[in-house]
Amino acid sequence: MSEPSVFVVHEFSIRAADQAEIDAALAVIVSHIREAHPEVLSCQTYKQWVGPRGHRGYIWLEGFESLSAMDSGTTTPSCVEAWEPIYRLAQDGSVLRSVWLGTPDTLAMRR
Repeated sequence: MSEPSVFVVHEFSIRAADQAEIDAALAVIVSHIREAHPEVLSCQTYKQWVGPRGHRGYIWLEGFESLSAMDSGTTTPSCVEAWEPIYRLAQDGSVLRSVWLGTPDTLAMRR
């Protein structure tokens, strides 16, 4: 398997009371991607412990081999359905989406 070099990044904040529902929704999205989107090489989720985002902040990354691999995917009604709880429960104005490029191994370290 190739390492992702392109990442679609979703950032959003939710009320602490909605955390269990969001975590369940993200698990559904992982299952959906695993079954329906072979172009996605990886999914990662991070929760903000402290920081500038509204509490509780989330960052979701979908990794792709390339920009063309990212562009090859299609949004389906089941995608929209899977993401519905995220957009419904996200705090107003907190949803950000972006595309990030990976960097060479010399700019990273993992033990």
